[in-house]
Amino acid sequence: MFNFLRMSAEVKPSTETRWLTYFTKYETHTPLNRLWMKELKAWVLDRPRLAQSRLLDYGCGHFDLGLQISSNVGGIDGYDANTPLVLELKSRLQRELPTTLVFPKTDDIPLATYDLIVMNSVSQYLGTRENLRMFFRRARQWSKPSGELLISDIIPVPYSPARDAIRSLVFSSLHGMLLPMIRHLYFAVRNPSDTSFLQIYAEELFALAHTEGWKGKRLPRNLTPSNARYTAHFTQDTQ
Repeated sequence: MFNFLRMSAEVKPSTETRWLTYFTKYETHTPLNRLWMKELKAWVLDRPRLAQSRLLDYGCGHFDLGLQISSNVGGIDGYDANTPLVLELKSRLQRELPTTLVFPKTDDIPLATYDLIVMNSVSQYLGTRENLRMFFRRARQWSKPSGELLISDIIPVPYSPARDAIRSLVFSSLHGMLLPMIRHLYFAVRNPSDTSFLQIYAEELFALAHTEGWKGKRLPRNLTPSNARYTAHFTQDTQ
């Protein structure tokens, strides 16, 4: 789902718990979230083989992506580090998607289960390259032998947050979402400013993934309107 500034953590979280509070309180504007993930949803649904496949949304937030595509895939589960949010989701999804599982801990995610793992606007919060490398290792364990991985909204080097914010404001305005975006950016700026966001060149990202058995390529465009960022698709390197 869309999160211009968002929290989800892996093995050694680099972010602070205040981000969890921010995300729970302010990242709830579903129309804006869905606008931001429109191309991501289209990419998933344009892959016919996923109709019978099981997916994992890593850093699922309010599970907007899962709710949108659940009827078009074999199944979709979620993981998020925000335990209160996960408990809320479990209660909600028990009624709406009873076969969906949502995990608050990475150790709970089943092994050799997923055909595609999606991580959208989360990689920057892993904080270090070592944490990112560990994510690639765990993702390989959670995936089936033919499983794939999609990471979108990756922050490159160099990167201008100001330009990215301006682009987000313009895009939101064109789609009638200017006020929600202003509200989002306002609370984002007022909340934790001491987090070190992970920025990484695509070539370095692919080299890091390769050490854990993945081969990747950069998609022609990012799968969110944040065109200052990029999306990468990975398949397992069996050689």
